[in-house]
Amino acid sequence: MIDVAIFSIPAAIIGARLYYIVFAFDRFNSFYDAIAVWNGGLAVYGGIIFGFATAFLVAKIKKLSILKVFDSTAPAIMLGQIIGRWGNFTNAEAFGIRTELPWGMTINARAAVHPIFLYECLWNLVGFAIINLIYKNKKFDGQIFLMYITWYGFGRMLIEGIRGEDTLMLGSFRISQIVGFLCFVIGTMLILMMISRYRTKKLEADTEYVGVYLAAKDKLTDTDKETEEEIEEAVDEEVDDGETEEPVGRDDPGAPPEEEPAQEQEEEITDEEPEEIEEDDDEATEEEIENKTEEETDI
Repeated sequence: MIDVAIFSIPAAIIGARLYYIVFAFDRFNSFYDAIAVWNGGLAVYGGIIFGFATAFLVAKIKKLSILKVFDSTAPAIMLGQIIGRWGNFTNAEAFGIRTELPWGMTINARAAVHPIFLYECLWNLVGFAIINLIYKNKKFDGQIFLMYITWYGFGRMLIEGIRGEDTLMLGSFRISQIVGFLCFVIGTMLILMMISRYRTKKLEADTEYVGVYLAAKDKLTDTDKETEEEIEEAVDEEVDDGETEEPVGRDDPGAPPEEEPAQEQEEEITDEEPEEIEEDDDEATEEEIENKTEEETDI
């Protein structure tokens, strides 16, 4: 932005002077009179036109966003106008027609006149506050610049109607009123057109988003349905397999023998040992009886 200001500020001063010379050429008798800006004679519209034209060229060369440059410059220009209008007061110039209002001011012991500088200063102050409040929430690039020229043009068109005879004229028309009217009309039309375009793009973007969202939702729903169906099928298969298979028990000849606990096996062993001892005793008794029978027979 410094690069833009370095070129735009001198261009604005030159433009303001050239604008005044073109529409008040008969007031100048020499080249010295044409460059003597300290004697007054700067037209704000010329400064705005040349300043923004130079900013446009610099932004183009520097590859900057032209509309963003205009938006950032507009509040500063309006602030400069608020301060600059007090120069009209100190130079006792740019005053209005006679008035009996209590805030009328007198110049050189003349009758009270409208303080035009004060009207425009307050008008620009209100506009400066408005565009700064909207700046962060602007809908499109260039909106602040368009609001500036629209606001200032409308106010200048009205205020210029009660200005005195020191205004620039084009025939019987006040040049500042004509330019102010054009700024107001063109600025308003462009703002409405850009806002309409912004809303259309936003609606298209929202519609596209909704379409993508619904498509993704449908796709996700179909996937979920397929997943649920697969899970249900798997569960049904497991249930069917469980019903058809018979449990393998001890009665099944192909079933492996069940292992008994070690304690039970030891008890069986201890239970079997006395039976073997009893069998041995029975065999010994039978032999003794047979031997006795044989002895008796021999006798």
